[in-house]
Amino acid sequence: MSTIGIYNHFDGKRGVIDELAKEAFDLVHQAIVHASRIEDARAAVLKAAQNYLAVARDHEAHYRLVFGEAVPGYAMGPKARVAARRAFNRLVELVDAASISNEFLSDARANAIHLWTIIHGYISLKHHAVPMILNEADWENQIIQIIAHQINHN
Repeated sequence: MSTIGIYNHFDGKRGVIDELAKEAFDLVHQAIVHASRIEDARAAVLKAAQNYLAVARDHEAHYRLVFGEAVPGYAMGPKARVAARRAFNRLVELVDAASISNEFLSDARANAIHLWTIIHGYISLKHHAVPMILNEADWENQIIQIIAHQINHN
C-alpha cells in the first residue's frame, strides 16, 4: 500500500499517529487488566507495574510515541485520549481495590498517579541513557522495589 493510501485510510498522518497511540494505550490497558486477575490486591498492583514495564520495553516505539519523544508537537486525538483514560482508570480501580482490601492508601487516583510517575520516571531515565544512575541489568527490579516500598509503607 502506498503512503497516500495509508494516509487516506487513517485520514492523514495525524490519524496514523493517533491510531498508534491508541494501540499503545490499549497495550497498557491489557497489561493492567491481566494483572487484575490476581486475587491479592497488592500483588496485583505490583504485577500491573511489571506488565507495564514489559509494554514499555517490548513496544518501545509505541511508548516513545505516546509520551512525546517520537513526534514533536504531536497532541493526542480523541481516540487516543479515550484509550489513555481507560488504561489509567483501570489502574485507579486496581489501586482502589488494594486500598479497600488492605487499607492501602486513601486516595486511589492520587496514588495511581504516584505509581505511574515512578514507572515513567525510571523509563525516561533509561531512554535518555543515564547509565550512571540506573544499573541497566537491574533497572526493572529497582522500579518494582520502589513500588513495593510505596505500597507497603502507605
